[in-house]
Amino acid sequence: MVSEIAENRVAEKPQEEFNYITQFSVFKDNVDSWVKHINAEMGNMGMVSRILRENIDNTEHNYELTQEMRQEIEELKQEIKLLKIIQLTMLKSKIVK
Repeated sequence: MVSEIAENRVAEKPQEEFNYITQFSVFKDNVDSWVKHINAEMGNMGMVSRILRENIDNTEHNYELTQEMRQEIEELKQEIKLLKIIQLTMLKSKIVK
């Protein structure tokens, strides 16, 4: 009976080793898959970073253009006021004559 138990254990040992090897292989494949997925996500983050930088640059450029346009509008307002004053003085001078 003892020899039968010993033979069964010897017979089970290769099966256990095969199970461990199979489980390890599955685990290794899963880890490889996770690493590939994480690397792909990190690659996407790099793309998002570039897009975000471009959007920030565009926004800053648009802000600068808006500020320039505001300055030009203010200058035009001043010129219009000056023209109105000139016209009023000309009209006043014509009325006085």
